[in-house]
Amino acid sequence: MRLNLIQRFITYLLLLGVLPLLAVGGISIQLSRSALESEARGYVTQELKDKRALLDVQMAQIEALIANISGVEEITDVLSVDSAAPDTYTRLATQARIGYVLNNYLNLQRLVSIEIFTLSGNHYHVGETLDVGNIDTAARDRLIQETRTHSRNIYWAGIRPNVNGNSKHRSVLVATRMIYRLNRETSRQEPVALLVVNYAANYIRHQFADTDSAKSGYMVLLDGNDHFVQHPDATLLGKKAAPELLASLAAEALPSGTTGMLVQSTRLRTPNWRLAILVPDEVINRPAHDIAQASALVMLASLLLVGIGGYFFLRRVVLPLREITHRFHQLRTAPESKQKPMVVVGDDEITNLGRGFNDLLDALNARQEADQALRLSEVQLRANLDNAPNVAIQWYDESGRVSYWNPASEKLFGWRAEESVGKTLGQLIYTEEQATEFQHVLGQIKDTGQPYGPVEIAIRTRDGGDAWLLSTIFAIPMSSERTGYVCMDVDITDRKAAEKALRQLNQELEARVRERTRDLEVSNADLTRARDAAEIANRAKSTFLANMSHELRTPMNGIMGLTSIMQRQIQDPKHKDMLDKIGQSSQHLLHVINDILDISKIEAERLTLEKVDFRVSEVLENLMSVIGHKVTEKGLRLLIESPSAVARLAFQGDRHRLSQILLNLVGNAIKFTEQGSITLRIRILDETPSDVLLRWEVQDTGIGIAAEDQKRLFAAFEQADGSMTRKYGGTGLGLVISKRLAHMMGGEMGIESQAGMGSTFWFTVRLVKIAGDPVESAQTIEKDTAETRIKTRYMGARILLAEDEPINQEVSIRLLEEVGFIVDLAENGEQAVAMAEQGRYDLILMDMQMPKLNGVDATRAIRVLPGHEHTPILAMTANAFDEDRRTCIDAGMNDHIGKPVEPDTLYETLLKWLEKPPG
Repeated sequence: MRLNLIQRFITYLLLLGVLPLLAVGGISIQLSRSALESEARGYVTQELKDKRALLDVQMAQIEALIANISGVEEITDVLSVDSAAPDTYTRLATQARIGYVLNNYLNLQRLVSIEIFTLSGNHYHVGETLDVGNIDTAARDRLIQETRTHSRNIYWAGIRPNVNGNSKHRSVLVATRMIYRLNRETSRQEPVALLVVNYAANYIRHQFADTDSAKSGYMVLLDGNDHFVQHPDATLLGKKAAPELLASLAAEALPSGTTGMLVQSTRLRTPNWRLAILVPDEVINRPAHDIAQASALVMLASLLLVGIGGYFFLRRVVLPLREITHRFHQLRTAPESKQKPMVVVGDDEITNLGRGFNDLLDALNARQEADQALRLSEVQLRANLDNAPNVAIQWYDESGRVSYWNPASEKLFGWRAEESVGKTLGQLIYTEEQATEFQHVLGQIKDTGQPYGPVEIAIRTRDGGDAWLLSTIFAIPMSSERTGYVCMDVDITDRKAAEKALRQLNQELEARVRERTRDLEVSNADLTRARDAAEIANRAKSTFLANMSHELRTPMNGIMGLTSIMQRQIQDPKHKDMLDKIGQSSQHLLHVINDILDISKIEAERLTLEKVDFRVSEVLENLMSVIGHKVTEKGLRLLIESPSAVARLAFQGDRHRLSQILLNLVGNAIKFTEQGSITLRIRILDETPSDVLLRWEVQDTGIGIAAEDQKRLFAAFEQADGSMTRKYGGTGLGLVISKRLAHMMGGEMGIESQAGMGSTFWFTVRLVKIAGDPVESAQTIEKDTAETRIKTRYMGARILLAEDEPINQEVSIRLLEEVGFIVDLAENGEQAVAMAEQGRYDLILMDMQMPKLNGVDATRAIRVLPGHEHTPILAMTANAFDEDRRTCIDAGMNDHIGKPVEPDTLYETLLKWLEKPPG
């Protein structure tokens, strides 16, 4: 009988699908039983290894803890002197010392307590409870006996009742060790105490929480006495294992099925404990029965699926193939006809074939639409290119012949489109060399696929004119085998002409720069010569100032010194009044000289500021001491407004120059104020952690200054009104110096005034803040006190005076002899060195400018003489520059006294250095 396709398909399914499935099911049941037993045995073995390794690590950690505690020298030292009946204090002290050490270990997880029982009867404990009044002595003694008889250092006692009956942990995991000490008489180790470490009874049990009891049965852990340390039933912990379980463990080596269980066990490394897993046979066989039942269900389902699959196979394969065949027949006979896509469902070969037919149908339809769109886009593209006003665009075929020439190309090159199409650029605008290069470029673009350009090209147009192009060429596919080219040209003729003009201009500029450079080099040479001449003039000016300082102050020293001596000796009131006026005139003249020298030093940049610690209160006290009587004499009032915050601050700066500014401003206010008051204000403008900006204001009720006259106030040797010089006096330098000093101290100076309404002069200075109190300035010693102390303590002291000017010699000798000094006079530096070499002096006064040998060189020579290494040498000179003072100090002098010499200042300085201990 001949079977049709459906019958054959069903027969093939039965022969090739159902029968093999039945055979495979039977074999799989047998193999699964063997595989499950092998897997269970392998799983049990691996589980035993893992749990044993984990338990070995935990046991090793506990043994390390016990070893660490046993090895603590402080514990062994205390136990070595332990007595049977210590007093309460000793016991508490011992408990504290041991407890302090043991407390370091209490942070271990599940650690209950640490006990130390001495063989003498003492007990030391740390743990979860401090109540140790209920100790099971029998259990303790049993632990001591078992530990001492145990073969290893550490005895694992297993789970035992807690020795401390007051602990909330009734049962604990116990590990012990004997603590020994060396008997120095017998040189043998003797036990002194038992160390007991108690862990929670479930310390090991939590390690078995992840054991799959359904797969591996259950796991037990027995100690050396066959007591349970781990069992699924927590109530059996610490109890002895049943004989049946021990028999099962003993039968472990018997064949499977003998005992009805799969048994695997192993010994732990540290304590002699046994870890075992017991899996009943029914646990292993149960999955095999489940597999057999599942296999039967699968075979029944397979038969049903075969029938359903055959039905769907016929429906989804034969019928779709027939429809596809019919559709292809229609495409072949009527290709222009429109067909609807096939309905396809699924994702198999037949549906993919249907999708392929639909894709082919879509491609045919899309090609027809693309052909129409291409024709439309070509029309649009040509329209766009034709209307591009500034870009000349051409199309070329593979041989370089023009196929398109837009209107911009016609305008640029002069050739019409109908004349250009079909020709090469060599026939239109290129030279023979350019045409060859153009063909080479087209070949390069075709080979590489990369565009060429943009590049600049020079051409000649149809009418013979020159033009520059910025040209870019790229390829476009014309078909699968043909390639076309598009060239886009931009006219840059105007830009190139501008660049050429720019280059010419640059060349002209470079020539002018070179010429200017030569002129500058000549000017720089002239400036260098002028600078050198200025430096020479500045040095000459400095030398002149130093000489002028000396020449002016030297006669002033004689005038003021002789006047002071005469004031001390003359008692006639008329003559004394005349001498007082001479002294006032001298002081005024000295003030003028100081102002002239100050402004000269400022202009020569030779003036430097000091850095001393002070408070504002000290500056105000000095101000009041100098001008207070002048305010009173004129019947004026002096008001000071200073916030307390300023008074609390300590500063570092030039207190002398700050006082000089204030004295000048307040002195001017007194001079130009006939009635009313003068107000001095101080306030903080800005403050940082390191410094502060102070604003000082001096306000008066005097004559005031007109706005047009204020511009001349800070010019040297000028006043607001020239007539003031005749009426009020003054050089006009005070404000100039004050403003320069304010600038040097980081501030400014200004004025606010109206004629007849008074004036307010203000200035600012920035001062460095210092922490704490400033260094207290030396207290001024009153005149009679200095003279009296010198006459009392240093009368007869030998003084060497080195001075070449006769009048200054007379003045200095009289001032020194008045207080009882014995004075030797040296008229030049060489004589001073010789006299110092011949004798010893208590103090030497040294002028700087002397004939034969100046004071600086003479001081250096004296310092190397034996016995004069620490002799006080004081410079007494008219040189007023700061560098002159530094030169004196660097040469070995101890101090500097400026001329004209004030007797008070002289006596105070002499007393200071005579009282100073040598060295």
